[in-house]
Amino acid sequence: MKIRLIALLPLLVVPFASAQTNVTSAPTTNTHALLIPTNRLDHEYGFREYKFEEPIASCKGLELIEDDPIVKFYSCKDEKLELNGAKLKTVDYGFYKGRLSTVEITSEPAPNGELLMKSMVAAYGPPTKSPHNPNKFYWFGVKVTADFMINDKGVASVDLWSNPMRALRAADSKSPKP
Repeated sequence: MKIRLIALLPLLVVPFASAQTNVTSAPTTNTHALLIPTNRLDHEYGFREYKFEEPIASCKGLELIEDDPIVKFYSCKDEKLELNGAKLKTVDYGFYKGRLSTVEITSEPAPNGELLMKSMVAAYGPPTKSPHNPNKFYWFGVKVTADFMINDKGVASVDLWSNPMRALRAADSKSPKP
């Protein structure tokens, strides 16, 4: 079984520096300036026709691809594997407690990763660069967090998370088990 890690990101805990990288040409900014440009990220609150917190029963056309006991992942059999010129390899939808909580998008190799980054910047504004990984970038909204990573082959991954669903999962993990 493919192991998926959906970790809580420290929000506003670590100061992020503005920087450029030779991996992408995406401008970056500091965390404090991100809430305004990511308003669209919060407004969309999901990906394509699926909205975060939507129950699996109302998400038509999804097929189970990973039956993890915590988060179940689905793919859409009719998914358009293209996003603003970037060819995509996969788009997976993760459901926690039966409600959409995360979307994982993977691009095809170069130049598609760069095209996906350009699409993200055009849609959500400049990202915050990770202080630990020069190939990782974040967009922090009030309701949604997104991250972008690219490898040396130009394959990019984008993860979108519902912050309320992450908070629910974190609270559940701290609750005593019967």
